[in-house]
Amino acid sequence: MNLKVNRTDLIDGVIVTLSLAYVLVLIWAHVLVDKISLILLIMMAISLITGNTKIKIKNIDVIAIMLLIVSAVLFSVNILMNSGIHEHKNVGKILSSALILIYYSNLVNHKMCFVKKYLAAALPAINIYYILNILLMLIQTRGTYFLMDTQTNGNTFYLDMITGFIGADGTHCVAIFTVFVIILNLCNIENYSHNVKRYAQIYLVVSTAVSLFVATQNDNNALFILVPVVLIVYFIARTKIDLYNFLTKFWKLIAIVVVLIIGLHFLSTSTNEKFAAIAYRLNLTITSYSLTGGQILSTDERFRLYTLALQNGGMWGKGWGSIQMFSDTSINHHFGMSAIQPMIYMGGWVFYLIYNLTTAKLFAGKENGSIKRTILFFFLFVLMSYFTQIYIIDRLTYFMCFLCMVIRLVFESETFNSREVKFETTYCKQP
Repeated sequence: MNLKVNRTDLIDGVIVTLSLAYVLVLIWAHVLVDKISLILLIMMAISLITGNTKIKIKNIDVIAIMLLIVSAVLFSVNILMNSGIHEHKNVGKILSSALILIYYSNLVNHKMCFVKKYLAAALPAINIYYILNILLMLIQTRGTYFLMDTQTNGNTFYLDMITGFIGADGTHCVAIFTVFVIILNLCNIENYSHNVKRYAQIYLVVSTAVSLFVATQNDNNALFILVPVVLIVYFIARTKIDLYNFLTKFWKLIAIVVVLIIGLHFLSTSTNEKFAAIAYRLNLTITSYSLTGGQILSTDERFRLYTLALQNGGMWGKGWGSIQMFSDTSINHHFGMSAIQPMIYMGGWVFYLIYNLTTAKLFAGKENGSIKRTILFFFLFVLMSYFTQIYIIDRLTYFMCFLCMVIRLVFESETFNSREVKFETTYCKQP
């Protein structure tokens, strides 16, 4: 990866590179995982302190700062008023995740030129890894245990270990990484010539179709939700608030979905066996989250645990030490399978909503169009926290930040060419 950075960007380049290595390989390989996690947090804190000393007052997002203060006050009051035996561990997880989110949101708001340059340079390596990981997962679906991370935290369910190089219990990581790569490639595809663009589009459709097929084999329901949702966010971000333009691009999305379904059909080795598996998974996903008589079907365990958290946590929560963050047997073995459950149970729904709004505003920035970005980011963070553990497991937080970085590029209508990086953007002009 040929990446040149200024001295001021060097520490950020190291952080982002180490973050990618941490979540894509090192956790799977079990190489100094705890130490690297701590090193990354320390480096992020240093970068935030040293890198923001020259930011002008006019560039500070006052609303984001106020929301951050409100979230911090609610969080602190909850700790002071409600203690518990699990407080230290739970608070550590929340604060670690918060620091990661603050660092990457600062990166996209104040160093967009660096983000664009870095992603353009990293694109080939990311796609190579993406393809290799898909191939490895396809091999693992045969029950071979080939290069599989079997060092789990008590979860021996084979399907949860079909994650390639990402590591055990990482199906949600695979889902977020997949949509990250899809949007990253969509950003770059505009720069190719007509002939090359055609092959790039074929690669994008086929790789996405294969990823969806793998999702039917490792019970990765989240991917079937995230792919259409993130594609919709992509087209809304690229479309000005104009009904005609939106509908025109929305039809393109419909065409992509149709092509994906057709591509999935041709993956089958028998007449209908694999397509039937995909159809079953789609049907299960749709029926699990559809509305029937105003009630969400009780087949979704996430919703039942969310309801339990809401009933017990209420507005202000029971305290950050009241229960274990994951698998508290006094509640349910699967409690904590989504970030929304422990956050509402321990912090209350008021804190949860404000925290989501704060995170969305941090990534949205203060430039023109920030309201539109804030709304879409808020919706995305709520959705992700409902399906995944983005606020309570650091590697999921990293994957979410990578996705938000590239979505922010889309919002700014930024494209980049991985073959010849150019920087004629307002973000690269010195003040």
